[in-house]
Amino acid sequence: MNRTPEPIVVIGASAGGVEALLSLAGQLPGDFGAAVLVTMHIDAYDSQMPALMTRRGPLTASYATAGASIEPGRIYFAPPDHHLLVDGETMNVMQGSKENHARPAIDPLFRSAALTRPPGTVIGVVLSGMLDDGASGLRIVKQCGGIAIVQDPLDASAPSMPLAALAATAVDHRIDLAGLGALLTRLVKLPTPSTDHRSIAAQTELALTLGQGDTFALLDTIGTPSSLTCPDCGGSLWKLTERPPQRFRCHTGHAFTLRALEHAQSELASTSMWSTLRTLNEKNRLLLELAESYGDIADRDAADAARRLAERVERVASELRALLDSLPGSAARLLPRSP
Repeated sequence: MNRTPEPIVVIGASAGGVEALLSLAGQLPGDFGAAVLVTMHIDAYDSQMPALMTRRGPLTASYATAGASIEPGRIYFAPPDHHLLVDGETMNVMQGSKENHARPAIDPLFRSAALTRPPGTVIGVVLSGMLDDGASGLRIVKQCGGIAIVQDPLDASAPSMPLAALAATAVDHRIDLAGLGALLTRLVKLPTPSTDHRSIAAQTELALTLGQGDTFALLDTIGTPSSLTCPDCGGSLWKLTERPPQRFRCHTGHAFTLRALEHAQSELASTSMWSTLRTLNEKNRLLLELAESYGDIADRDAADAARRLAERVERVASELRALLDSLPGSAARLLPRSP
């Protein structure tokens, strides 16, 4: 007799996610009937989240390891600076290219779980966070017969990710954090739906993430070359056909939603302008020293020219400082707002 496939819960979180995940850990029972796989945006350093989750509730949490089996009643975290993917009954951990300017990223976890597990055995959850990582992945979970859950944006510390997921997917549950544990406990005991409408585009993206096949040929099947370049590597970006949300990929593996691309481009522009400002400040100092040197040798014309140029450089540097100060506000205006 064939064993009924056990469900898994995949969760994505970012800003505000620590509090949300610790709250959830305290809500889940010791006999919770599914594995929980979590991707949270963290920098490339060791995090105490697995230990904190273990102390907060009855389930043991740990970092995922490549090739390990997925065991029910356990919580697995994407390791710092590594994507966590699902390969049927096992886990895959890989560094790979960033998606949505993040590593680990939520979309690879959701996409791989939906495409490699039996239809209807994946429950996807998007919690608090900025920008819109997870929106595309949750849509694929839903396409493959899974259940889509989103934390109510009004209940989230950072509502952007929940709002983006709601815009991309007809979710099954929009819920406050306080009720999430009870909902998941009930859902993992229910029969699984049998619908499965996985797209060729989603399967192609999983192949790209895993480095399988001819990259350029695969990109041509799911998108068209754009005039934009990747802010992470400088390569050409393909505008992907399947949406929402609108997304882009480059041939080295980086992937972005439109909002994540704007955010990454803003960071790149800011870095470039700070470098320019440093060069202008150094140029100003050098010109002033030249003016003083020319003055010492009684070359008044050369000294005056150096001082005038130094004044112009200082004006340009001041304007650039003002522009840099305005960048965070311009990026923030593009974030979704709470209803």
